[in-house]
Amino acid sequence: MGPDGALWFTEEQGNKIGRITTSGTITEFAIPTIHSESTGITLGPDGPLWFTEQPFNKIGRITTAGNITEFVVPTAGAGPALITAGPDGALWFTESGGSKIGRITTGGTITEFPTPTAGSMPNGIGVGPDGALWFTETSANNIGRISTSGAIDEFALPAPLNSLLDPYSIITGPDGNLWFTELNAGEVVTFAPPPPTSPLFAATLPSSRSVQVGGEVATAFASIVNSGTSAMNCGIAPVTPVSANFLF
Repeated sequence: MGPDGALWFTEEQGNKIGRITTSGTITEFAIPTIHSESTGITLGPDGPLWFTEQPFNKIGRITTAGNITEFVVPTAGAGPALITAGPDGALWFTESGGSKIGRITTGGTITEFPTPTAGSMPNGIGVGPDGALWFTETSANNIGRISTSGAIDEFALPAPLNSLLDPYSIITGPDGNLWFTELNAGEVVTFAPPPPTSPLFAATLPSSRSVQVGGEVATAFASIVNSGTSAMNCGIAPVTPVSANFLF
């Protein structure tokens, strides 16, 4: 859904981005790169729509007026597939040919994160209820999780020996669980995301602060800790306070 109240879609074989109003009026905008085979599309935090161009390693941006800008993904053969707006103000996309997860800022800066499993073929991607990005690994029978700092966890799907389930699309449902499709199994699967194994954030603060007033020195201590991988376990932990008498 676009910011203009219309729906926007990709034309994989038509090499265009389409717009359709809720009354059915269609407008099409040609993509500058021929045979771009655009697939995924999402609304960006900056207002325009962002889409993928799989065979030519590009991420496209189109305004509601139809102006298109293209950005080249650094990895050759990356094959950007699907794309979503992240919670960090950037766009996140899968690289099915490069076995990487990509991140592009609204200014066009791209960062890539390799998946731990080589040849995993990431496809679907969406924001999870925990604020991380969740994606499918079609060739690896895995569901992956990547934090906005780039830490990746993988979760193997239960499958018969040598059976390829082909997990593909993924989304967070209204029940707070993740839902995804398995193309080969002909199933739609739901599961509650497990807690992450990597910290949600890291911070470093001075271990102490000293202040001198009238010849007396008082030192206060505080530390910030992440006692787990859940946001509810993060906070400020005070250390034993220091008391002092000041003479003014």
